[in-house]
Amino acid sequence: MFRVAKRNTKVVIVDEGLNLELRGSILGRLLLKINALYTSVPPLKELKELTSSIHVEWGFIPSKVVPI
Repeated sequence: MFRVAKRNTKVVIVDEGLNLELRGSILGRLLLKINALYTSVPPLKELKELTSSIHVEWGFIPSKVVPI
């Protein structure tokens, strides 16, 4: 589970999940078909038990498609 080392520190969690608003778009549906990891969501339920302040921010980092 989670362990807190210090009080009043920032914790950053990076997840493969796709922005919930983007999932319904054409690009979002394509990405979900290509990679099932995009369906994951951040563990907000578990984090709410440990902290009173949660901020979720979505970003998109495009990558090159490399033929195999």
